Amino acid sequence: MSERWYVLHVAPGYDILIHKWIKWFGMSYHQFHTTITRGRRKTDIVVSAYPGYVFVKFDVDADRWQMLHDVPGVIKLFSCGPENPLALPDGVMEDLMEYHDHKNAQPIKLSATPIVAGAQLKILNGPFTSFTGTCINSTPDFVKMMVDVFGRTSPVTLKRNDVMENA
Repeated sequence: MSERWYVLHVAPGYDILIHKWIKWFGMSYHQFHTTITRGRRKTDIVVSAYPGYVFVKFDVDADRWQMLHDVPGVIKLFSCGPENPLALPDGVMEDLMEYHDHKNAQPIKLSATPIVAGAQLKILNGPFTSFTGTCINSTPDFVKMMVDVFGRTSPVTLKRNDVMENA
């Protein structure tokens, strides 16, 4: 059998550690890169395009993939049973890489103007998508706002790019 792409479900914050283990095992993995712009300076960074998941490429017959279960931070390898890891269908990983490269063709512009306290905001990404709230304070990178969740107002801190001012 040839090398194919597989998906690891990992604990939050363990991505970099797991990449080191995968490299040590001699397997391949893919990291997504993007470019952010602050002022006139562009920086290439590694991003977790799919938080909680790591894409690994290995040959089921040749590689010792069972060791992945023992790596700290690995929750599970997607599989149909203990002996059969479930490979991504042919072309899916290539499509994901192409989509991510195309999506990030234009660098991300971070707003230099902070949001004023008291401004009404709408959340664009994350578990609170389409919720609205009031800004408490903001920096160029983050916004802290009060959001009404199930009839109770709660403070939420979000990335600046995940919110938009209501007009």
